[in-house]
Amino acid sequence: MKLSFCAHLHQELSLSWRNKSSVLLQCTFLVLASFLFPLGLSDLSTLETLAVPILYVLALMAFSNSFPQIFQKDFEDGTLTQLYLHPVSIHRIALIKALALWISHGLILVAIAPFLAMLLKIPMDLLPLIILSLSLSLLAAALIGTLAASLTLGSKNKFFLTSVLVFPLFVPLIIFGTHAPLSETWSPFLMLLGLFLLYLPISIWLSGFALREALTQ
Repeated sequence: MKLSFCAHLHQELSLSWRNKSSVLLQCTFLVLASFLFPLGLSDLSTLETLAVPILYVLALMAFSNSFPQIFQKDFEDGTLTQLYLHPVSIHRIALIKALALWISHGLILVAIAPFLAMLLKIPMDLLPLIILSLSLSLLAAALIGTLAASLTLGSKNKFFLTSVLVFPLFVPLIIFGTHAPLSETWSPFLMLLGLFLLYLPISIWLSGFALREALTQ
């Protein structure tokens, strides 16, 4: 059976939303960490300086917890093999997984950003810019996670290997993401968009290649 792009995406989202524990775990970690950080900083001026970077680092850390499982369950139960054997592009499978991850996990983290900003004493006037930059950052991060998950598929040490692959690529996202809400220009947002456009073809092409290798072994 040949699935259309939208039907395939809807199927992935339905499966992702059934696993509510993963999203709840990420949100719980993010809320607790955002609550505890101000308690450890006695100087309010220090918190004002570090609040936005803290939010971005915590959001990316929480988001990355779901990376090792992007393909693993489908790989183990044979779903990935069935999709590969049907006339579905292996690159489209990778793209669908990245989009589904961003929608089902990333946008949930963005949705609780106002509450996190309140916990971290971030000025509310920065919130629209934080939401925009965080959305772009997590979209690019979803591509990074999809690539890392495909390269480590079937590995016994996938959690460690995923971290090694992912965190260096997070550095530019953190740099431009934390500067974007505070910048007087749109340059950091354009850089985030540029990173997404750079990661998109590289991630999807390499992910497709890695998935094909894993499925044909």
